Amino acid sequence: MATLNEFRDLPQGLQVALGAIAAVQVILIVAALAVLATTPRERVKLLPPWAWTLVILLANGIGPIIFFAVGREWGERRDDGPTVRPGTTLLARYEGRAPSPGPAIEFDGVSKSYGDHVVLDDVSLTVPHGSVFGFLGPNGSGKTTAVRILMGLARADAGVVKLDGKAGYLPDVPAFDPWLTPAEYLRLSARLEGFEGDELDERVAEALEVSGLQSVHRPISGLSRGMRQRLGIAQALIATPGIVVLDEPTSALDPIARREVLDVIASLRGRATVCFSTHSMADVEAVCDRAAFLGRGRILATGTLTELVARFGDPERVTATFRAPAGTDIKGTLADAGFDHVRVTPGGALDDAFTTAMGGAR
Repeated sequence: MATLNEFRDLPQGLQVALGAIAAVQVILIVAALAVLATTPRERVKLLPPWAWTLVILLANGIGPIIFFAVGREWGERRDDGPTVRPGTTLLARYEGRAPSPGPAIEFDGVSKSYGDHVVLDDVSLTVPHGSVFGFLGPNGSGKTTAVRILMGLARADAGVVKLDGKAGYLPDVPAFDPWLTPAEYLRLSARLEGFEGDELDERVAEALEVSGLQSVHRPISGLSRGMRQRLGIAQALIATPGIVVLDEPTSALDPIARREVLDVIASLRGRATVCFSTHSMADVEAVCDRAAFLGRGRILATGTLTELVARFGDPERVTATFRAPAGTDIKGTLADAGFDHVRVTPGGALDDAFTTAMGGAR
């Protein structure tokens, strides 16, 4: 039977609606009983007054009784139903796929303006099959507009966009039905992709595993933004598309969840084509093999990371990570070896420290 805590997990609007319905039903019950009490006994037909009282109470109370005693428990059992078969995962379904020749994504002279504001100006680039491609640029550079045009959600003023294959998509701000649970939302997504029966259950279970939301049964309205982001990524992967387009996939994620998302993206290299937009150079360096720099609506450069660094980076600057015994004069040792301008950051990156302190778990 539903508890008060489960009721509090419902969206605020639904709580108000249920409260209003309950108030109306209470008013109807009181009104019906008042009419019954003031009606002369000889005018009460078919049943005695006590029987009519019971009928009034049951007729007005049967809906809430069914909702709280049956509907909520059935929904929870349905959420717990799908399970992952041993040895199968959503990512394992990509095994054995060979990248196709030619580009998976192609922009050719794409331009887009809103009034006098030019958002994209003659953008041209290609993304090879099987690559992990980073669309890197500051906020307002046109990344989201380019992604929306790619997915057919916005129309370019000029140019051609080609997409060679079926694509899964995560928008920059995912929209969900706030009343659904994660399992219900993924079940709906899988049905829209054409899955049924056992295959549908398996896809839902595997997507929940990818998102780390297997044990979350409350409505999406009660999830944090990071949890919603992971749910959106699972939705984009549920049909194992050959092309995955992600707009700012690591935004609003804590360091552990961010690393897990980047691990998922990296695991798709060579199996699917991943194109994701971001303003985080660290994310691009972590998982991408190719990238494009977008600034003020124009492609400033595109190529492999090695090519981009060779063209625009400082060839004399080297970043190295290594372990050394406590008390070692690393800076002095490197200076003696002829290295200038040495900067030492002890203990590794802060997100590494956070992940270690948390035990690697959410």
